Amino acid sequence: MQFVSRSEITVPLPAAEALERAFVERARLVDTHPGFLGLQLLRDVRENGRYVLLTQWRSRADFTAYMKSGDHARAHDRPHPGLGPVGEGGKLEQFHVVVQTREPV
Repeated sequence: MQFVSRSEITVPLPAAEALERAFVERARLVDTHPGFLGLQLLRDVRENGRYVLLTQWRSRADFTAYMKSGDHARAHDRPHPGLGPVGEGGKLEQFHVVVQTREPV
């Protein structure tokens, strides 16, 4: 069953551009990880500096394997100019996909 992970990221407004750039310039190690289907970084239209990160996976087991992998650790160890430690993170939420009308991004 397909699986989606959702987390919130909040950064000060001056760091918002750096956060977006960090995702554009990311290491892309997750892209080749077994079971990875896609990633979306969503910018809140009402609250500046608030983002939602969605990752889509073939299964929860694939997501869990990636989170425990060296690839995950290496991807998050990279420094990003203009972006200190990421601001307040919301809770990590996890969902099984029960209905989907299109393939994930």
